[in-house]
Amino acid sequence: MPETAPPLQSTMDFSSFKDAERKGWNARAGLYESHTALATLQIAPAMLDALRLRPGMRLLDVACGTGNVAAATSALGCRACGIDFAPAMIAQAKARFPGTGFYEGDAEALPFEDASFEAVSNNMGLFHVTDTARAMSEACRVLVPGGRFSFSQWAAPRESDLYRILFSIIAKTADMSRADPAPDAYALSDPEAAQGLMFNAGFEAIEFRRLNTVLLANGRDFFDFFLSFGVRVPLIVQAQDPDVQDQLQQEINAAMQPYRTTQGYEADAKPAIHRTKTMLMLRRALDGLYLAAGVLAALCLIAILGLIVVQMLARWTGEVFPGAPDFAGYAMAAASFLAFANALNRGSHIRVSILLNAVPDRFRRVLEIWCFGIGTAVMWYFCYYAYRFVYWSWKFNDVSQGQDRTPLWIPQSAMLFGAVVLAIALTDHLIHVIFRGDHRITRDLEDQSHAE
Repeated sequence: MPETAPPLQSTMDFSSFKDAERKGWNARAGLYESHTALATLQIAPAMLDALRLRPGMRLLDVACGTGNVAAATSALGCRACGIDFAPAMIAQAKARFPGTGFYEGDAEALPFEDASFEAVSNNMGLFHVTDTARAMSEACRVLVPGGRFSFSQWAAPRESDLYRILFSIIAKTADMSRADPAPDAYALSDPEAAQGLMFNAGFEAIEFRRLNTVLLANGRDFFDFFLSFGVRVPLIVQAQDPDVQDQLQQEINAAMQPYRTTQGYEADAKPAIHRTKTMLMLRRALDGLYLAAGVLAALCLIAILGLIVVQMLARWTGEVFPGAPDFAGYAMAAASFLAFANALNRGSHIRVSILLNAVPDRFRRVLEIWCFGIGTAVMWYFCYYAYRFVYWSWKFNDVSQGQDRTPLWIPQSAMLFGAVVLAIALTDHLIHVIFRGDHRITRDLEDQSHAE
């Protein structure tokens, strides 16, 4: 929620912060509707409008809290479900909306298959993750091509008088070093920075919209309300000495007096909505290319079976089928090369990952880049000489030495095509690792455990 911590590098260990966030939201689950939801519910209509919902759409609400957004989309006829890392929040959501599915899970490691949803929403949830880029990549992964992602983010203190007042007092009075290291709360408040992260995650057609909402605080003590509103500020406050906590309470309550109403406090919050959709044309074209090559490989295997059957029939009837073994050999070579890219993407190749699994994530990414970089360079080098090989076979009209007398450039072309598709796939994965931190190889760890 609208609280801050000093910006730190993403390479730092934020595990303590993540554990504290989970515990904090567990403790506040019973207060969510009377505190946090007073602000976040104002954002939900614009967020759902950005997703262009229609009946029957599959939607995932990440960081669902007590289930308001997922339940609202269910009421609109969507097949919605919600996920949150705080078990108490999920318990509240299930109790309030028993007709909607809610699950405990992490926004940075969504427990869903690729392309499972047409829409993903995240109402102020990215404000609390430790790795924003990974959370965005996960949202993109579970979306179908052309699916839409919408998330909200609080405005930075420089854009909001309310937050500027609050955090200037906290920064001046509190000892920020006492709190656990935390990621920059307002990394996504800058539209350009947010758009860069979204593009790297695999999104396009990115739009930004500023909303006019108000922070509603019930009661006479704004400081007490704010400690129940979110988790980030309490983590800072609780790390201070009692006298510093008292000083913070006095100064914040005094600064908020201009925002007093008969029922409590009311101040502009100014959140932002970002909406986008997954890359469509290029991603579909590449995935279609890999699939087409795999289908051609399967057809080559079927052709081999057909050749074997025809040979058997010819032998039984006393007929002669010249060149059948040669044609079967061509089909086998074509099937091997054409299947490489599709097999790579589906994790069917044996990848010796003992070293990769043993090193920290930051070193693993370097090793992945090195591996894919070497593989990509070698494969394009092979493609160059394979092209020259095919070209000169065509130029000199080389033919098979068997009975079929087939021009060799024809079966060699299938090898070249498969090699080029594999080189493209390796390049695709290399770019993915560089800009998004992970490759696109789908892995079934149980099936591969004996091979790796």
